[in-house]
Amino acid sequence: MGEYTNAQKKIAELLIYAYCFLRYINKVMVMTQRLLNIAFSAFVLLQSLATASTNKVVITVGTQCITQVDVENRLRFLALMSGIGVTNENRYSLTQEAAKMLVQEQLELQEMTSSGLTIQDEAVNNQLAEMAGRIGILPENLDTFFKEKSIPMDTVRQFLTVQYYWPQYIKFKYPTAADVSESRIELMYKEQLSQKTKPRYLLAEIFIPVNAPSEEGSVQKQINMVHSELLKGGQFQLLAQQFSQSSSAKQGGNMGWINLELLPEKAGSIVRNMTIGQLTSPQRLDDGYVIYALVDKRLPGESSIKDTVFSVRQIIMNLDNLQEDAVTSELKKCKSCDALEAVLAKHPYIQMEKSDHVVVQQMPPQFAELLSKLNDNTLSEAIRYPQGSMYMWVCGRKIMDGIIPKDELRYRVMMQNLTQKSRSILNRLSRTILVESKDPNYKVN
Repeated sequence: MGEYTNAQKKIAELLIYAYCFLRYINKVMVMTQRLLNIAFSAFVLLQSLATASTNKVVITVGTQCITQVDVENRLRFLALMSGIGVTNENRYSLTQEAAKMLVQEQLELQEMTSSGLTIQDEAVNNQLAEMAGRIGILPENLDTFFKEKSIPMDTVRQFLTVQYYWPQYIKFKYPTAADVSESRIELMYKEQLSQKTKPRYLLAEIFIPVNAPSEEGSVQKQINMVHSELLKGGQFQLLAQQFSQSSSAKQGGNMGWINLELLPEKAGSIVRNMTIGQLTSPQRLDDGYVIYALVDKRLPGESSIKDTVFSVRQIIMNLDNLQEDAVTSELKKCKSCDALEAVLAKHPYIQMEKSDHVVVQQMPPQFAELLSKLNDNTLSEAIRYPQGSMYMWVCGRKIMDGIIPKDELRYRVMMQNLTQKSRSILNRLSRTILVESKDPNYKVN
């Protein structure tokens, strides 16, 4: 072969350089891909570690686990339903409350399931519908409502399941716990009649029991936290529903009109000197701590709009304007509650809540004012919500004379008996089912 020209030599050198460069680039790309794989694996590992750290088991109740995520979800639910804003100052206390509530729920759930109780979805769904009515939204919008607040529906369903089924379970398992002596009711009724010449007090309470000496410190912290929230403007009714463990809790702590003789002596002397709207500091009674609020006071012979009891229908619509106008035109023609219900029966997509014993002092002020001004068998103006409209209808009303009817007395005594039985069962369960804290930041007593 002949000699290469200078041009051919230059081309050969360039090709060699290009080949070497491409090999170098390939090695760099391989190395880069390996580094990316390592980085991705590290990211996944860190993510899994982060998830594990936030979802670690913090408490065990028997064979069941409560995770950090469970507590955080319950904390958000507790804050929402009680109207408390979570701050750096109260976060720790509220976290402990959320954990204690979950422990109690687990004890109750394990007791019920071990006895063969079957949880019916329909019953829980009815409770969800009632909750939607209290919030002022349609049941189908509950999921979105809680999702926007980062609260899983499982958290809500567990709370409502236990709240509904636990009293039912006690009545079924311990039928005598719900027994009420008719002689006791008769005595209480006659006692009311004999006290008509004395002042009567409309009281509300938040009561937290001390079931064992070891609970004294934690209960004291709990009642002080609730009292602090009340002083900041927290709603007594909402806080009572979430924290009080008396039979009045479901009614927002409302005890109704009472004579001071029915209270413990220490409590009676405190309430006697209170002014309307005043709140007591936490008081230590024989079986726990209590906060009283004096809602109203009545001298002998006085009556008040607060004594009015309404029979009410609450109607919730989620329709377009034309459909809503058509339905409300029909309802406005009704002259009785039966006629109203007959019209609504033709519209199954409209929700109606029926309440035949609504007491003014148990209502939010805006609803109390609305019902007081609304004529019987008349449709109210629309109360607008983002999710739809709500209307009120008064079927009838009556003014009580301050004397609690025997049926109401019987119900109150039954609820007191069931509450006491519940405490007794929970004390037994806490001794027989092992409850352990797996993290020092979460206390179990």
